[in-house]
Amino acid sequence: MPDNFITNPGAGGDTFAADEIGAPAVKHQRVKIEIGADGTAGDVHAGNPLPITAASLPLPTGAATAALQLPDSHNVTVDNTIGVPANVQIGDGTRTATVRDTGASDSLNVAIVDAAGAQITSFGGGTQYVEDDASAANPTGNQLIARRRDTPAAETTTDGDATALNCTTEGSLHVELRSGTAETGVAALPLRVDPTGTTTQPISAASLPLPTGAATSALQLPNSHDVTIDNAGAGAAVNIQDGGNSITIDGSVGITGSVDTELPAAVALSADNVVSPTAPAVGAFAHAFDGTNWDRVRGDSTDGLLVNLGANNDVIQATASNLNAQVVGNIAHDTGDAGNPVKVGGVARTANPTAVAAGDRADVFMDVRGRLVVTNDAPRERRVVGRLALTTTTETTLIALGGAGVFRDLSMLLLSNESATEVRVDIRDATAGTPVISFDLAPDGGGAVMPFPVPLPQATANNNWTAQLSAAVSTVYITAIAIEA
Repeated sequence: MPDNFITNPGAGGDTFAADEIGAPAVKHQRVKIEIGADGTAGDVHAGNPLPITAASLPLPTGAATAALQLPDSHNVTVDNTIGVPANVQIGDGTRTATVRDTGASDSLNVAIVDAAGAQITSFGGGTQYVEDDASAANPTGNQLIARRRDTPAAETTTDGDATALNCTTEGSLHVELRSGTAETGVAALPLRVDPTGTTTQPISAASLPLPTGAATSALQLPNSHDVTIDNAGAGAAVNIQDGGNSITIDGSVGITGSVDTELPAAVALSADNVVSPTAPAVGAFAHAFDGTNWDRVRGDSTDGLLVNLGANNDVIQATASNLNAQVVGNIAHDTGDAGNPVKVGGVARTANPTAVAAGDRADVFMDVRGRLVVTNDAPRERRVVGRLALTTTTETTLIALGGAGVFRDLSMLLLSNESATEVRVDIRDATAGTPVISFDLAPDGGGAVMPFPVPLPQATANNNWTAQLSAAVSTVYITAIAIEA
């Protein structure tokens, strides 16, 4: 059933708002609240609310009236008999404060927050000490930091004000040496460096006390003066250092005692066959060792150093690697033969030599009478053989292509016609090319044998040779031999 209802529905009455509730259904009329002074009425809405406020409501039991409530920013005093506890609850309307039992007295939990409202849970510190109290063995304290100040300057205007420590870019503190209230280390108050503390001296190497036994300035020689060592009786060692320069000695130097030298005493070189020369190497000379003794090296003003090559002027080498020489003939090309020319030799064989690997050096092959052994056309490794049996007029490959840059030139053709029909055979050096040579074969065994003393050249590298019949017969046989070039 609908919520609303119509009064006098048969006569077209008005519709009233209602809410149908329960079973059986009962309609509850919906009404709007109006307020207004006597003789007026207006709907209740946000701009015309009911005149009800919190201040106009009756107070809860025990609540203080406005006369007894303190305004904002006032303290609350709990007036109770001393020794008799009073319960006070602090809250914001939703949460209440917690009182912690600490034994002798109870304390209120308080959270400390920063400017953003975040609770602070960690605090710096360490033990705090009172001035002039005895220090602990291992005191705890905060690490100090300083402010970088490249050029120190006055920072406080009043005695007793707090100021920061200053340091250099490396973190070294700026310090000032003072004696009492006066700055020290200046011209008016220099540092004292003597043990008594009564004599002041500028800090410099020249002003420091001399070590025990050191010579004063009056006893020190200036530069470019000689030093005389007067130590005849004691015989003490003297160390001379040149500082990387040279030491010049005027006159002769006498040496006594044992002398370590590489130069033996000089003797005249007047004889050969001496066991060991005893002349100083300052005067250079040449000697040769014969396995037992040393002899002077011979020579003259015309030929210089003389070398004896033996009875036959032979130069003997122990192995081939000890004496490598460039060998040339003594007769030039297109000149009458004479003398002992350099000749080329080979190896005489009655059987084929063992094959060597490609790229290896090989001996020249000769027969036992010194005649060079050669093969016709090309080595057998460079020969190619092809064979066909043709029955149709289709162009067919006889010799396959040889690869990039390789020519295959024909050296032999053998043809035979087994059919009863005369037929022509065309030979081409590339597929679909122009015939290079043609053969007309008679029937019933007609054929041809064509050797090429000069191989028939192929026009283009990396092409095949083909054969083609002029008519279909059965059968024509063709064999071809080609050499690679």
